[in-house]
Amino acid sequence: MRFNSKILLFGEYSVLHGSDALLMPFPEYSGYFDFYSNFNNPSPKELTSNQSLVQFMDYILKSEVKGIIDIDGLSRDLSQGLYFKSDIPSGYGLGSSGALVAAFYHRYFRPVKDDLSVTKQNLATLESFFHGSSSGLDPLVCYMNKPILQTNGSVDAFDFQISAIKPFFIDTGISRSTTNLVSVFKQKSSSPEFMELINNDLVRLNNLALNRFLSGQKNDFFAAVKELSQFQLIHLSEMILPDLLSIWKDGIETDEYFLKLCGAGGGGFLLGFAKDEKTTDYLMKKHQIKIVSI
Repeated sequence: MRFNSKILLFGEYSVLHGSDALLMPFPEYSGYFDFYSNFNNPSPKELTSNQSLVQFMDYILKSEVKGIIDIDGLSRDLSQGLYFKSDIPSGYGLGSSGALVAAFYHRYFRPVKDDLSVTKQNLATLESFFHGSSSGLDPLVCYMNKPILQTNGSVDAFDFQISAIKPFFIDTGISRSTTNLVSVFKQKSSSPEFMELINNDLVRLNNLALNRFLSGQKNDFFAAVKELSQFQLIHLSEMILPDLLSIWKDGIETDEYFLKLCGAGGGGFLLGFAKDEKTTDYLMKKHQIKIVSI
């Protein structure tokens, strides 16, 4: 069974401090469990994945999750060359580890209670192996293969189609380490002044943009996402590649498009929203960047 990648549309960093979040599956990329194509001569990628899964199993044995894990089955499959076959770019904010955790949860886990909040908690514990900490939202959207909305601490899977406001990706061509970037954010969060900005401004702007995005209020949405883009440019500039700062500023100054982080930032994909569909053509020609439609 394949598990799709995901997009975090709203909630990057602010979700760590109680903001709302909106995620959706991105079927452009996916991954699934498979076995070595040649057991006696696995490819380097297959072997690396298998070894990582062995370490993951060791972590699972020490973790606290609410359910029953088929460790015997997992151990047997690993000895027979199990690996995670994926075309999800690693370090791009598309949930490469989330899809793996979702695949594991589907194949080797039996929860004691079929409850979305419990599932999210379990997935958060499991994905923490890869990032040091996890909200559980990434693997949850990969597991459910539905958009996930978190509001006021409550999580719901729902059917949602992008219509009036179409986002796009800028491919930076560079992978990044989520763990390192989250560490930078946590270090900044030790400052009371920075935390005041997060609680009073970032959380508010994120929730406002998310709500207006869902309601399809284009003019009000672009006003909110512009403020969100400005906030990230000023206060989270460490998460933006230096080569892209001018493109980021250009959108705010021209009022034609607005960029925001997609996940941790620092590479991978940037998320953009344009008022006119022709704007992406302008961006590609002027800045010689790769645009991916969503």
